[in-house]
Amino acid sequence: MIFFLTFLGIPCNPVSNKSTMTPPKYFNVFIAGKENAFGENNEKYAQFREQNVVVTHSGKVIVIVQGRNASKWSDRSGQDLWCKISDDNGEHWRKPVRMATHGKKSIVPNAAVYDKQTNQIFVLYNLFTWDYTNVPDDVKGELGDHYCKQYIISSGDEGRTWSEPREISDMIKTNGSVMVVGSGEGIQLEYGANKGRLIIAGGDFYKGKKVLCFYSDDHGKTWMRSKTVPWKGEMSWASESKVAELPDGTLILNSRTFVSNGNSQRLRTRTFSDDGGISWSTLENDTALKTVSCNGSLICVKHPEGTDRAILLCSVPVGPGRTHGTVYVSFDGGKTWPHQKLIVEAEFAYSSLAELPDKTIGLFYETNSHKDIKLVKFTLDWLLTNNNIRSEF
Repeated sequence: MIFFLTFLGIPCNPVSNKSTMTPPKYFNVFIAGKENAFGENNEKYAQFREQNVVVTHSGKVIVIVQGRNASKWSDRSGQDLWCKISDDNGEHWRKPVRMATHGKKSIVPNAAVYDKQTNQIFVLYNLFTWDYTNVPDDVKGELGDHYCKQYIISSGDEGRTWSEPREISDMIKTNGSVMVVGSGEGIQLEYGANKGRLIIAGGDFYKGKKVLCFYSDDHGKTWMRSKTVPWKGEMSWASESKVAELPDGTLILNSRTFVSNGNSQRLRTRTFSDDGGISWSTLENDTALKTVSCNGSLICVKHPEGTDRAILLCSVPVGPGRTHGTVYVSFDGGKTWPHQKLIVEAEFAYSSLAELPDKTIGLFYETNSHKDIKLVKFTLDWLLTNNNIRSEF
């Protein structure tokens, strides 16, 4: 069978029935209680969460996670950073590698970015500097956690070994509050005057939550803040953002948010930059991305026609609760999302999209009550066919 994609009235190259009908494949990445990885008191971790995914130029796939100790407040559970490496597009994984630990202090959140020019992986993270087993009385939650510092670690051998943590609090300038770095992946700019810049979607909680980006123009040595994303009206908050670059050099920032007009659903927000992520347009609701409140993922992949156009993919759980992981597709740089496909019907929390070395799309996601990290692989052809938009679950 030969068919054409007709989204937006634009025919695409025909794709074969064999390629489009290849079903997705599922793989385990990190499974709580099963890994040879141990945390505080030499106990196996209760959860593996908030994965970052990096694909290197040699074809290595590295998944970075927080190994979380058992705690009533799991976000402040004294977690450490671990990673696994795959040499075959995510189908098999080497034994886990501990990247960083601060004992009973909590590493959260974290974000990775890969410098293709130097073959270096950088991970920025926030550290809560109090003992998670003895929470100070004046810690009231996210906006009260003025006990934070920020660090960076790096790997020059594709995840096998990692540098000692280096504090960068004086560069990040969060005034002791939480640094939010998207709980995901940054990008290296490929176009325009700022080609080579490393940029990570983020923000901080100092005097209220705000959205911005952190960037480096010297291959990770120093880091700077972009301008804060401006907003108007009753925008409750936006956080855990993801950034992607379009072929014309425009950057799009897509964020988790709470909004007052979400019609019982939590929508997402978007903002754009035409100066390499230094300044941003006014934050606006992305009303087509209907989702529950959760982190998501955003990547840019090449259009099937091989032109200068690109396709944006955004993965989120559409509910009820953190279930029914769905990938939305945009053909116009995130202005509209005319296509969506249900990928995972079961539990589906934080997710990371990545284009793997074999040109399949990898969707990494938290499942099993936020305990495990799994991977589902599918082709772009499969994603773009058999549209299964579902308004109710």
